[in-house]
Formats: sequence, structure tokens, C-alpha cells
Amino acid sequence: MAEFLAEHVRIAAPIIEWGGLFFLLFVILSPFLLIRLPYFKPTRWWHVVGAYLVSFLLVIGAEFFLSKSFQWVVKNLLSTVDLISAYDQAIVKEWPLLLLSYPLLTFYCCHLLYESWSWRRFLISLLLAFLILGVLSFLAIYTVFYFLGQIGMDHF
Repeated sequence: MAEFLAEHVRIAAPIIEWGGLFFLLFVILSPFLLIRLPYFKPTRWWHVVGAYLVSFLLVIGAEFFLSKSFQWVVKNLLSTVDLISAYDQAIVKEWPLLLLSYPLLTFYCCHLLYESWSWRRFLISLLLAFLILGVLSFLAIYTVFYFLGQIGMDHF
């Protein structure tokens, strides 16, 4: 498998990058698709909160799994720099898309909860979207500075 990927880097790299990205997003955002099932009808607010919690747990689990399996994947499958770069790019592109999709999911969840729109529901969804975006942005910036500090302490 590693030899085939090394020989066909031009074909394999975009497939690894975009296929991995869409697979990660599908797995992480799948709880929001599951609450549309007839089993969860009528959709309640605890279904939405549960979908967010399960989705956050899937993010943590996926990142833990990817960080633990990275060395094995590089050693056994991705033998060229282009393939490793494609693997990294899928993970890097996942974060901005998640940062934007979680706030937008408030509109989707509001539609699932109420089935109709009013100005009040729209404004509440917009307020929640900005709140979620602010919290996630803060966490992302904090995490970046934390890891930069760890790198600085390790190398300087």
C-alpha cells in the first residue's frame, strides 16, 4: 500500500486530504443528523444539547486517536512528504470548518425544535451562534498560545 501511494502521489494526496477532511467532519457532525431520525421526534432541547456534547466528545476522541496513530500512519502508509502534508492539511482544515459549523448548527437545531421561524427565534439563534463562536474562538486562541508556550519552554 505504501509503495502504491508513493508512486501515485498526485492522485493519492488530494484524496487523502479531502477524503480525510470530509470523513472527519461527517463523523464529528453525525449526532446532528441522528437527531432527525423518527426515534427522536419530537426533537427536544436535551437532544440538541446531547448532540453538541457527543460531537465535542467525538472531536476529542478523533484528535486523541489521530495524535496517537500519527507515527504509525507515517511509518507504514505515508512514505513521502506530500502524503504527510496532505494528512496534516486535512487535520488543519478541520478546525476552521468546525469553528464555523458549530455556530451555524444553532439555526439547524432551532429549525428542528420549532419547525417554523419567527424574528424572536431567529434572534435567539443568532445570539447563541455568536456566543458559541466566541467561546470556541477563545478556546482555539488559548490552545494555540498554550502549545506555543509549550514549544517555547521545550526549545528555549
